[in-house]
Amino acid sequence: MLRQTVVGLIFLAFLVGCGGTGGVVEQSSAQAGSGSNSSLSLSGQPRTAVVVGQAYSFQPVATSPSSAAGLTFSARNLPAWLRLDPATGRLSGTPSSSDIATYSGLMIAASDGVSSATLGPFSIAVVATGAGTASISWAPPTFNTDGTALTDLAGYVVIYGESEQSLGRSITIDNPSVSTYVVENLPSGTWYFAVQAVNGSGVRSSNSAVVSKTIS
Repeated sequence: MLRQTVVGLIFLAFLVGCGGTGGVVEQSSAQAGSGSNSSLSLSGQPRTAVVVGQAYSFQPVATSPSSAAGLTFSARNLPAWLRLDPATGRLSGTPSSSDIATYSGLMIAASDGVSSATLGPFSIAVVATGAGTASISWAPPTFNTDGTALTDLAGYVVIYGESEQSLGRSITIDNPSVSTYVVENLPSGTWYFAVQAVNGSGVRSSNSAVVSKTIS
């Protein structure tokens, strides 16, 4: 429905763009694909990137007609630095510099002995520690695409990457009052950024204009 689509985004401009330390919490811009062959299901939003030396953690949410305590979990294509708890489905681990790469096709599965469900595939990029930062600012949207007032703005997703055509990293902001964000730990190179708005139903707007920042 048009009424569910957020528009009005976005004026986007850099405010600051140099130096900086510390980590940024990165999450996927959309929930990873989930599926099931019964009423058992898995859902959640795995982080899409982690900086070398920082802990990664993701806990999927299992919905089962029986007790979730009776579920067993398994995973496919996990890198060596990442571990799965077979009782809870939680992923955890801390990558080192030798783990820098993008790991694709990761999947988590759950079973209650009768039915099963999967979450994924999704990817995790291990990136080098960087000292660069980019501060972005945007104007919150106020209307839906059908011209009605936007009354259920829920937050934003900042998407970015090293190519304007491939903004593969993302940061979820679950606060509609936020209109600036500092992306940290950026290695040297040119980075491209855009923003999406999200309404209360989880529907996202199209991308804002893409802007770039070169980190030296």
